[in-house]
Amino acid sequence: MSFIEDILLWLSLRPKILGEITLSPTQKALEQKYREAIAKVMGVSPEHIREDISEKWLKNWMKAFIKPEYWKLYGLE
Repeated sequence: MSFIEDILLWLSLRPKILGEITLSPTQKALEQKYREAIAKVMGVSPEHIREDISEKWLKNWMKAFIKPEYWKLYGLE
């Protein structure tokens, strides 16, 4: 395995190893809309809303609607 392949493998496994949240482009767009809406309600700029918290919110929101047996399919475990 080459150095580049090792790096690509690490990058692909990193979220699972470190428990990081990774969102698909569609999920990211939903998270952005949520952040903009909550910022508007709070009277602050969307850039002032913590991205890590809004991403966690999205994951937990999805878990609330999707049956647990399908969480892995959508990257929610």
